[in-house]
Amino acid sequence: MKESTTKKLLKERKLRITTVRNEILSIFNDRNYALSFYDLEKELKTKFDTATIYRTINTFVENNIIHQIPLESKTAYYALNSVLEEDENSRKEHIHFLCRICRRTYCLENVIIKDLKINKNFRLESLKIIAEGVCDNCGAIS
Repeated sequence: MKESTTKKLLKERKLRITTVRNEILSIFNDRNYALSFYDLEKELKTKFDTATIYRTINTFVENNIIHQIPLESKTAYYALNSVLEEDENSRKEHIHFLCRICRRTYCLENVIIKDLKINKNFRLESLKIIAEGVCDNCGAIS
């Protein structure tokens, strides 16, 4: 993500443009997989303190710039939203793919979840699907 694009995105969300926000958005954009706080901290620890990185992640989640991946691990993972809608309800649900070899998680937004039928007395509020297997990088190696 170019710096001009990150600045535009932050302006649209009425967020101050700061170095830490620009750098974190650039890191997310450079990766096609989910990142943990620890991944970000490793890259940024010499530039920003832990609290600043945490606050930035929380701000991005609250403003629908990134989303938390619903994994069953103690570590939270985040990914950049591809459709950057301000309204959280307008973000489309998608499948997350967890590679069993490298343990990276990818958003599979082009996989269509079709004809989901639930009891008419239930109100679906969110959908969390985790697919597991081998990613293309690890598949090419093995």
